[in-house]
Amino acid sequence: MLFLFEYTTCTENGFPASIAVEGLAMFKALSMGIKEEVYSFINPEHIAQFRNFSMAEKLNEDFSTALEKCDKALIIAPESENLLYILTEKVEKAYIENLGISSRAVRICSDKYETLRRVRGLRTPETEVFNGKTSLDFPLVAKPRVGEGGEGVFFIRNEEGLGRIPENYIIQEYIPGQTASASLFSSDNKTELVSLQTQVIDGFRYMGADIPFEIENREELIDASYRIEGLNGFFGMDFIINNGEIVLLEINPRVTTPVIAFEAAYGITFYDILDGKFPERTVRTRIRKIEGKAKNPFISTGNYSIVIR
Repeated sequence: MLFLFEYTTCTENGFPASIAVEGLAMFKALSMGIKEEVYSFINPEHIAQFRNFSMAEKLNEDFSTALEKCDKALIIAPESENLLYILTEKVEKAYIENLGISSRAVRICSDKYETLRRVRGLRTPETEVFNGKTSLDFPLVAKPRVGEGGEGVFFIRNEEGLGRIPENYIIQEYIPGQTASASLFSSDNKTELVSLQTQVIDGFRYMGADIPFEIENREELIDASYRIEGLNGFFGMDFIINNGEIVLLEINPRVTTPVIAFEAAYGITFYDILDGKFPERTVRTRIRKIEGKAKNPFISTGNYSIVIR
């Protein structure tokens, strides 16, 4: 039995709807097309959308019970506060199959600075851990050293802006270009590039994606994956295309939002990929996160909806 756990869906976490809607969408997509019995529990706020699962009661007890009931687990959680690392380590200590990446790789990839240090040799933005001053040229981008979803990221135009930067931030040179992401799957020391998509970004916040996206030198992304020990399972990469070159920004050590469109775009599910089936055809597909109610949404919560067209 598979334990399917997505943090914003399964817990009373207090995340804003703009973030929670992506988690709900991933949980919905991953609960469909599954080829075996699945176990999970749902935040009471969302139970009406997933009536085939039980209601969450106590997170720690429910999580531990699930690990005892199941022989494999797929965990999706924020990297902040080491949540993904802690939960992944619990799966490993339960001695059941982990369909995500290893806790060792989660720890590395959750730290944006450490990730970029490990992939030296590939093009990445000039990056510093912020200590009150910088040797980098303006403009700059400031972001949490550990974080997700574009939350807390902002633009620094000049030296006066440095005073806005909190602790535990990194700063990077600003690189213009097309923002994009890759979805990858690694097994038996071999990484496959499953999907490439452009990103729709509004003020550094993720608002959707367009599939497919073709680039040259895609092998550079696969090469980057081999530089992080334990980077097995399904994961994502964010990058920019600048003057035809790939500039790697970060590695997301978990399933990412584009998985919700795989069936529409490629005719396959996450579980087909686990079985070694990869895209053979592509239908142009758009993911959009919309503020407000949408017609025929894939999922909604609060004042946000996700649509797939």
